[in-house]
Amino acid sequence: MFVGANNHLQCTTFGFVLLRDDTIETFEWAFNAFNMCMGGDGARVMLTDPAMPVALGRVFPNTIHQLCLWHVQNRFRSYLNELYRRFEKEDVKAKFQSIIHRPFTPIEFEAASDMMLDEFSLRDDTTLKNLYDLRKDWIPAFFKDDFCGVMVSTQRSESMNKVVKNCHVDANTPLHEFAKQIMKMIHERKMEEAAEALACKGQKETNTLYPFEIRVARAYTRAVMNRFEESMKYSTAYKIVRDPDGGPDDYLVQHTSRSNKIVWVQHQFKVKADVEAGKYFCECKQWEHTGLLYVHLLKAFTHLQIEKIPKDYVMQRHTT
Repeated sequence: MFVGANNHLQCTTFGFVLLRDDTIETFEWAFNAFNMCMGGDGARVMLTDPAMPVALGRVFPNTIHQLCLWHVQNRFRSYLNELYRRFEKEDVKAKFQSIIHRPFTPIEFEAASDMMLDEFSLRDDTTLKNLYDLRKDWIPAFFKDDFCGVMVSTQRSESMNKVVKNCHVDANTPLHEFAKQIMKMIHERKMEEAAEALACKGQKETNTLYPFEIRVARAYTRAVMNRFEESMKYSTAYKIVRDPDGGPDDYLVQHTSRSNKIVWVQHQFKVKADVEAGKYFCECKQWEHTGLLYVHLLKAFTHLQIEKIPKDYVMQRHTT
């Protein structure tokens, strides 16, 4: 199943393929068929099952390949479930998931990983070592420079997996019934997309009266604007100061309250804001990774009283 995200941040399906095995040659055939259907333009980034890298590299040599979080964890599901049961009282599951999703930088991830391994005496755990050795291929903190939109989350893969299961299809379903149920599912998702597009029509209210927020509200879809508003809200928990070691365009965006429970979290991020040139950068690289403006840059916008966000920072894929 080839899945992406539309401008409403909903899952959108590009195609399905039935395979008789999971050999490199079979995956290569599937990728070639998909490439032909999509006009021969390879995707910028693809997230796949760990079994597919060789075939993907042959068909899409210029595509950045990352492993899907959900598939990686699903492959080690029995081990992880046992780990979660063994340390249930210590809530190791929440800590493990936090280490995967929360770090913005490799330094944060390494610090978080070290703390968990020491806390639960898991330094010699072979399976965790294997997962750690693969970290640059599936932990988001290691590919923040690569644009992935909102495709990285495990929830997206899980939700599509559930959608197919809800179609009441399995290995014993006749081919004609499979096609019928899948087409029904595609139709339902198109109706959901149409409903969301209709809901985006009309004026959108904003939570503040910042000129830049009012302007982007006219462009963004409802779902993207909701994300934007959420980030605006959380940006109020930060303060911004000049970077004493930087130039005139360099700032530090700092969280106003440090977490005593999660000591590895980075509370300060460097932001470069060249207002005259309309260029902005934050070391968290959330913009580069998702195309969505995050709290650190938004804090800089409000501090500098930016009236209009440069068009380069309002991605067309997120507009109505």
